[in-house]
Parts: sequence; C-alpha cells; structure tokens
Amino acid sequence: MTTTSLVRTAVALAILSSLLTVAALILMAANDFAIGGTFWPASTLVGIVYPIVGARVVAREPRNRVGWLLLIGAGCWTINNLAEEYAWFAYTSASGLPAAPIAAWLSQWVWLFGTAALLILMPIYFPDGHLPSRRWIPMVIAIGGVTLVTAAGQAALTWAYRDDVALLIHSNYDPTEDPRVTGTVVAAIVGAGDVLIFLVGIPSAAVAVVARWRSSVGIPRLQIRWFASAMAVAALFIVASVTPFVAMPDAPAAILSLLAMTLPAIAIGIAILRYHLYDIDRVVSRTLAYALVTGTLVAIYFGVNLGLTTLFSSAASSNSIAVAASTLVVAAAFTPLRRRVRHLVDRRFDRARYDGERTAAAFSDRMRDAMDLPGVAADLDSTVRAAMAPTRLGLWLRERPA
Repeated sequence: MTTTSLVRTAVALAILSSLLTVAALILMAANDFAIGGTFWPASTLVGIVYPIVGARVVAREPRNRVGWLLLIGAGCWTINNLAEEYAWFAYTSASGLPAAPIAAWLSQWVWLFGTAALLILMPIYFPDGHLPSRRWIPMVIAIGGVTLVTAAGQAALTWAYRDDVALLIHSNYDPTEDPRVTGTVVAAIVGAGDVLIFLVGIPSAAVAVVARWRSSVGIPRLQIRWFASAMAVAALFIVASVTPFVAMPDAPAAILSLLAMTLPAIAIGIAILRYHLYDIDRVVSRTLAYALVTGTLVAIYFGVNLGLTTLFSSAASSNSIAVAASTLVVAAAFTPLRRRVRHLVDRRFDRARYDGERTAAAFSDRMRDAMDLPGVAADLDSTVRAAMAPTRLGLWLRERPA
C-alpha cells in the first residue's frame, strides 16, 4: 500500500472506532452503566483517544507498528464493549434484537487481541516500530500464538452458552470453573493462556522497555522515558483504584482509572510526535515534587490533628480545635515545604534546569558590579556557552550615538 492509502486507512479506522464507542456509550446509558461499573469513562476514552493517537502516529510515520497496534488494540476493546452492552441491552429489554447471542459470545474472547496488542506488543515495539533485537522474534511469535490459541479456545467453550447472556455477561463466565464443560483440555489451555498473557507477556513487555532504555541514547531515550513514566503512574493508579484494601469510593476510582488509561496514549503521542519531548525531566520532577509535598502535608495534618485531639481530649470542642490548628499548620508549611522539596527534586531529576538557574543567578550577581563592557561581553559569552552549548554565538552591541 502507498503512504496515502495507509494514512487513509488509519483515519478510517480511528473514525470507525470513535463511532462504535459512541454507540457503546449510548447503550451503557440505556443499561444504567450496570456492566461497565465505575470504569466506563476509562473504557470509553480508550475507544476514542487511542485510535486518534494511532492515526496521528501513522500520519507521521506510516510504517511504524506502534500506530497500527494502537488502532488494532483499541478497536478490539471497542468491539468488545459494544458487543457486551448490546447483548445486555437486548437481554434486559427483551426487545428481540438480532444477533444478541452472537454479541454475547463475541465479547468473551475478542478482548484478548486488544490486550495483547496494547499491553504486550505495543510496548515491545515502542518507539520506532522495530523489535529491540532479533532475540525478541521468538517471544513475539509465542505471544501471537498463545493469544490466538487462547481466544480460539475461549470462543469454542462459550459457543454452547451464547444464548445464556446472563451467564456470559453478568456472571463473568470462567470456563475453568464450569463443571458442565466437557472439553477439559481446552479449558486447561484457556486457563494456561490467560496466565501466560498476564503473568508472562506483560512483564516481558516491561523488560523490553527497560532493555531498550538502557541501550538507547538521545531522542529514543527521551521517548522511552515519557512512555515508561506514564506507564508507571498508570499502574499505580490502577492498583489504587481496584485494590480492596483501599476501599475507594466510586468517583475517585473512576477518575484514577480514567487517568490511568489516558496517560499512556498522551505519552505515546508526545514521544513519537516529539511535541514537548524535552520536557520530560520537568514533568517527572514536578510530579514527584507535588506528590511528596502532598504526602508530607497529609502526614502533618493527621499528625497534628491526632496530637491535639489526644492532648485536649477532655475539652468539648477538642475536635474543632484540632481541625482548625491542623489546617493552619498545613497552610503555613505549604510554601516553604514546596520550595524546599522542589529544590531537592530538581537537583536529582531536572539537573539541567537546576544548573541553568544557578548559572543565570551567578551571572546576574556578577553583573551587578560589572562596569567594563568588554568584560561583560566576555562573561556573557562564556556563560551562554556553558549553559546552552550553542553551535554558534554572536553578540550585537548598539553603538552610542555621537
């Protein structure tokens, strides 16, 4: 295919995925969001943001496999969501809509291809669309084979239950726990395939990202840092939103899942399109700084609150006093704590900017007492060369009128 045909195909796939996502969202609302739960905003964004980023990557680099994996993976997840919502709507409304059993059956296995494309293959091929080395070829072939066999096995096992929409959609059908399944071997293959995909494939993708980062320099290294940082934050958000130990309310869990699904796509777009690519150090340092500041302030608030509540436990208004005092302490500590933490974090994670600010401050101090113009020009020349390392540098001085 020509470059123009590839770009047009990518745009058409992105538009189709967006339209199917809108249709799934309409059905979600009709189903009172009973299937997607608190994570429906995240699943909706996947079907829109990822295809758009994928189409944009293809428009920039048509032969880059990352863009196509984004389109294919998001498309598979979108088809899964639409089929699931369609089958459940047909079941609950008893409207007799056509192909509802086929939709319920389709939703049981098509998502596997999206998972393999987005969570395993795409990180392995990121950012240039090529494997880190030829040693990864057997791994990619194994991932494709396991995904295909697992999806085929899941499709075969659920075909007999396609009319039982409640079992497939609402009860989260698991073939390995179904005593009625006669194909024990197939059920075992499906269970092993799921384990390999999630416990071997995804960690292997993370290993590929780390290996490529260690051997890369320059722009590829910055691209991988963008992607790896986004994936690390997304993983933390996902764990925080689903872990039962946190018992997080629905709204914060939905927000965290939304951010977790959106950040990787944004990072991929920035990395491959090279838009604000060199801002990664500032993004990492600011994120870490505000995370540390927030955690420290929360610890201070609860520490002061607990201490004052214990100290004035006999007073009737001890709780109000503790809350007011804790708030005042946090408000007073915010600015100096933020300044100090940013200074420490910048020294470690944004060293170029930190060194540049120190160089500029030192130059400013020297200029306060400088009177010799040639000396100022020479100092400016050396400072700019040390801070920015330009290939060429010129200094223009306006002549004093006679």
